[in-house]
Amino acid sequence: MRIAGNMILCIVLPLSAAGQWKEAGRSYFFDRHYGQVEVGGRYVGAEFHRSRPLPSRLSFYYPVANSIDLSTDYWRRDESLPVAIGIAINGGKRKWIGREGWSYTVSPHRVRFENRDSLLQTSICYEFCLNEPAMVMTIAFMNISNKPLELVAYAHVRPALRTCQTYARKDSAQTLFDNNLQMVAAKFSDSDADRVAVFVVNGGEKPVSWTSDGGELAVTDSGTSNWTGSTHPLSRRLLTGNGGIPLAAFEFRKRIDAGDSLVVIQIVGSCREAELIEVANRLSASSKSEVMAYDELVRLKSEQSTIFRTGDQVLDASAVWAKGILAANAHYLDGKIVPMPCPAEYNFFFTHDLLMTDLAVVNFDLERVKSDLLYVASHSRDSVIPHAYYWRDDGFKTEYCTPDNWNHFWFVMLTASYLRHSHDDSTVRELLPLVTKSLEEVRRQVKSDHLAYAYRPDWWDIGHIEGPRAYTTTLAIRTLREFLFIGSFLGLQAGKLREYESLADSMQNALELRLWDDRMKYLTNYNEGKKDEHYYMGSLLAPAFGLLELARAKGLVETASKVLLDAKIGIRNAMPPDFHTREAINFYKFAGDEAGKP
Repeated sequence: MRIAGNMILCIVLPLSAAGQWKEAGRSYFFDRHYGQVEVGGRYVGAEFHRSRPLPSRLSFYYPVANSIDLSTDYWRRDESLPVAIGIAINGGKRKWIGREGWSYTVSPHRVRFENRDSLLQTSICYEFCLNEPAMVMTIAFMNISNKPLELVAYAHVRPALRTCQTYARKDSAQTLFDNNLQMVAAKFSDSDADRVAVFVVNGGEKPVSWTSDGGELAVTDSGTSNWTGSTHPLSRRLLTGNGGIPLAAFEFRKRIDAGDSLVVIQIVGSCREAELIEVANRLSASSKSEVMAYDELVRLKSEQSTIFRTGDQVLDASAVWAKGILAANAHYLDGKIVPMPCPAEYNFFFTHDLLMTDLAVVNFDLERVKSDLLYVASHSRDSVIPHAYYWRDDGFKTEYCTPDNWNHFWFVMLTASYLRHSHDDSTVRELLPLVTKSLEEVRRQVKSDHLAYAYRPDWWDIGHIEGPRAYTTTLAIRTLREFLFIGSFLGLQAGKLREYESLADSMQNALELRLWDDRMKYLTNYNEGKKDEHYYMGSLLAPAFGLLELARAKGLVETASKVLLDAKIGIRNAMPPDFHTREAINFYKFAGDEAGKP
């Protein structure tokens, strides 16, 4: 099931029972060999599945959002393997490695996978640059036997791009090889990908052969090629036209004494074609210091405002981890570094994610919240705040919030919270036209029965059937009262504020009178006059905001604990999970199976 604003919840703190905290919450060790990992930086992100050390997706944010993702179905994206690694020892059979789960140590901004057999201890580490548009992949093979080993290693990256939003696949590119940089680059002439170049620079062991022709090796989307069936070196072949399959494939050979290692360092990134050589040269010299600078930034942010301690090791470690995630979840977008909800999946900006995150961040990082609010304001039009901002086809696009958009609630609430914590009335006065407009949009959704109406079935961005909602009514009440605080602080017209206060009181009365269901012991919703028998998590906001009398508040929470709470996964969006049925699809006017599986 999807969550509001297309947001996909991917910041799940690890459970102490499944792995082990390291560095007091700055990293986490996991050896169960399953699950998803996401790490990333400001310019590149990497997504892994099944604990495999090979990414299923590489996201590039500079100069525009493109990604390498070979999947055709979001729910089966683990099948995509654009990166492959193979080895042969002492002239033996060539084989693929990393296609199974490995143990790993992950931080919000880096991950190190490890595996060990009788001959080799292998590690693959992914790190990211602070100011340069690149990721650094370090593959280290250590000889743990007592005899020398003749090692052949192969690594490829398949640069088949997906464009932002339209997700069009770009398989055709011209390639080049630079001997000084030991670099293969693929140059895409497509305007909807902003004519980018994807590059792989070798910064460690020098390859003995290479190819940029994927057709030569019959490379696949599932991370294989004909390399394992060959005994020949790579052909050093370039693609000069737009008809072939671009590839950055390299072969390495080294005699490794006992205790020695073969270390392959590949710098993978994206930039404009015209600046390719300049960027690659900078990275060849500075990738190590760039990685260290980004690591220092995230570590400093993770330790910010950590004076308070609970004494609970897992809880305290989780707080450090969460702040590290906040630092890492920021991507380049049109000249700015902006907050994002995921290290690797997202390549477009949603206002919703910024606002929801900053309702917590306002407690410890006021400068960030101020910057974020002003960023939202910079993309507003006629005082209407943006819903989304992203690259699509031929330029950067802005979607603006419609009157029923949830961002209006959160924008008013966050501005009020920022003012409450900072007393920065000058910034809030600058934001006041937008805040006032958002409040007007909220009021447009309140009908004569003093309930807020919406088309969506509670905290989803799907469906199209109107009715009063407990969730939006609760948020509207809170929004009105938060605006009362802003207005009082700034000395706005008292008569208007009294009108808002009266409306909020009337809505609170209507919330219990009209939406409380004594049989369900829950706040429910209606759709075109018909009661919705589902239990939605949005109703939990009413007791959280103190809008129900005590007995009903306790009853609602007790109901949620029985119906919505699962001890292993937390609070469900809704129960029963029958939105995949034909009846539900027709009733809610879903677009096919967009509600997801049960």
